[in-house]
Amino acid sequence: MKLLNYTLTLFLGFCTIAASAQTFTSSADGTFSTGSNWAGGTAPPLSGQSYGSVTVQNNMSTSANYTVGGMVLTVSANKTFTVNGNLTLSNSGGSINVYGTLIITGSLTASSDANKFIIYPGGKVIVQGDTYINSNNVISVGTNATAPPYADFVMEGNLFFSSGGSGMTVNKNGRVALYGNLTSSGGGGQKLQINNGGQMYVNGNITLNGGGDQVTANNTTPYGLYVNGTSTVNGGGSSITSNKGDKSTMQSSDSSFYNWVAAQPSSPLPITLLYFSVAGVSDESIELAWATSSELNFNYFLIERSGNGKNFQLLGQIQGHGTTNQPHQYSLRDANPLAGTNYYRLTSVDFDGTTQVFQIIAASFSSNRKISVYPNPVADRNLHIDTNFDSENPTQIIIMDLTGTIKTQVSSSERQVVIPVFLEPGIYIAHVSNGSLKQISRLIVP
Repeated sequence: MKLLNYTLTLFLGFCTIAASAQTFTSSADGTFSTGSNWAGGTAPPLSGQSYGSVTVQNNMSTSANYTVGGMVLTVSANKTFTVNGNLTLSNSGGSINVYGTLIITGSLTASSDANKFIIYPGGKVIVQGDTYINSNNVISVGTNATAPPYADFVMEGNLFFSSGGSGMTVNKNGRVALYGNLTSSGGGGQKLQINNGGQMYVNGNITLNGGGDQVTANNTTPYGLYVNGTSTVNGGGSSITSNKGDKSTMQSSDSSFYNWVAAQPSSPLPITLLYFSVAGVSDESIELAWATSSELNFNYFLIERSGNGKNFQLLGQIQGHGTTNQPHQYSLRDANPLAGTNYYRLTSVDFDGTTQVFQIIAASFSSNRKISVYPNPVADRNLHIDTNFDSENPTQIIIMDLTGTIKTQVSSSERQVVIPVFLEPGIYIAHVSNGSLKQISRLIVP
C-alpha cells in the first residue's frame, strides 16, 4: 500500500511539473526567446506547445515565426508584442487574446475555432503582410460594450477567406482598416459580419468567389463598411451588403473614423492636394496658391524655386493643419522672382518625416537682370547682395575705400549673399559683377 501511495504521488508530481512547464509568464522587457525574460528562467517555444499558456506582460519581440498551437497566448494591456515574421494560430484548439498591441511584420494565418482570436477594447493588432482566415468566425474585433475604448485591427496587406463557414466579426467597439483587397474562395457562410457600431474600411476591392459567401454590415448611419475599390460577387448565392459607402462618403459623413484610418501607420489616406498653381504675376512678384481636401498627420509645406527646373532653393515654409478632412487653402508670395522663367516645387512633410513631392509649376517674370546692394547706409554691420537671376558664374563682390585699397573681397554662387561689414565709418565703393553685368555703388558705413 505504501508503495502504491508513493508511486501515485510520484506520478502526480510529474504531471504537475509537466503542466507548469507549459505555463509561461514574462517578467522583463526584451527578446521573447531569452529565458531570463520569463518567470522561472525558461522561454516558451516558438512552436510545438500543445497546451498551457503564454502571457506577455512586458514589451517583447521575436525575430522568428511564431505558431500558437493548443495553448493560450495573451498580450496584456499597455504592452507590445512584436513578431518579426509570420504568426500562425493553428487548428488545434489554441487561442489568442489581445488586450495590448500585437504587431506582425509578416503574415497572419488564423485556422482555429470560433472566437479564438479576440481583440479586446484597448487592444490593437497590426499585420504588415497578408491575413488568412481559414476557419469559422475565428477572429472577433471588439465586444458589444460602448466605445471608447476601441478594439483596432489594421491589415496593411490583403485579407483572404479560404474555407466554408464564417470568418471575422467586427463588434460594436471594433475598428478595422484593410489597405489591400478582401478575397473569399471558400464556399458558404458569413465571411465578414459587421455589427451595429462596428466599422471597417477596405481601401482595395471585395471579391467573393465561393458559393453562398456573404459580407454583411448592419450599420446605416453612419455606415459600418466603406469600400474604396470595387465589390464583385462571382459565387452563386453570394452577396455583399448594400449598407456601405465609399471613401468620399466616409470622409464627408464619418470624419472620426476617417481620421482614425488616416492616422494609422502607412495609411492609404495621405494628404489630398486639390491644386497647385500660379495665382497671379505682377510687376514685382509672383503669387502661388494651393489647396488640400484632407490632411493626414501633416506638419508643413516646403516651397522651392529654381531658374532651370533642376536646382531648387528653399523659398518658404507654410504650416499645415495636422489631420483634418476639411479643405484648406494656402498661398505664398515670391517678392523677388527671377528674371525669366521661375519653377516652383511643392513638398509636404508629415510629422514622422515622410515627404511627398507634388508637380512642378512654372511662371514667366518679365524683368531686366539686376543686382541689388542694400541697405545703404549699412545697418547692423550686414550688407545684402541679391541677384534676380540664376547664373553659372559666381558673383564677385569687392569693397574698397576711396584710395582704391581693397577692404573686402567675396565670391559667391548664391543669389542672396550677406556680407559682414567691419569697417571704419566712411564712404566706400562696392563693385559687384556677374559675367557681363556690373554695378558700382557708393556705400556709406555709419
